[in-house]
Amino acid sequence: MKMNQQVEMDYQKRIVRWISMVCVLCYVFYCMPVCAKPPLNTVKHIDDGLFDVAVANVIRKRCDNIEGRFFKAIFFLQELKSDAYALGYKDADIEAFIDSDVEKERIKMRGQELFSSRGVDPQQLDDFCQFGLEEIEKQSRIGVLLKAK
Repeated sequence: MKMNQQVEMDYQKRIVRWISMVCVLCYVFYCMPVCAKPPLNTVKHIDDGLFDVAVANVIRKRCDNIEGRFFKAIFFLQELKSDAYALGYKDADIEAFIDSDVEKERIKMRGQELFSSRGVDPQQLDDFCQFGLEEIEKQSRIGVLLKAK
């Protein structure tokens, strides 16, 4: 009789463990991505990556002696988008972030801070283009998105 009770208790424990495991997995795969998403501008590597692309884009537009590496930029942006998807963001989240006037202004201010910290006057085209050439030479993330003509 004790043997049957022991078998029954072991069976019940296994069922409870199985149900618990299923509940945890459901939470992890369905609830966590929705609940755990911080604002996209606080995801450092994505925000920094988009900032670097924006800076490279401004440089290539303003400097006749520098051009953009479009395929590198496209692949890099696609990687950032894949990272955002992996963190649970959807296309609507990404588009809202990219199209946000507030975010555009924040990125613009951040760019001005970068240029100022490096002694670049954006009104002086020579300074601006020299900054781009230095980034290319350093092979920074901004620099690898550009090339000198």
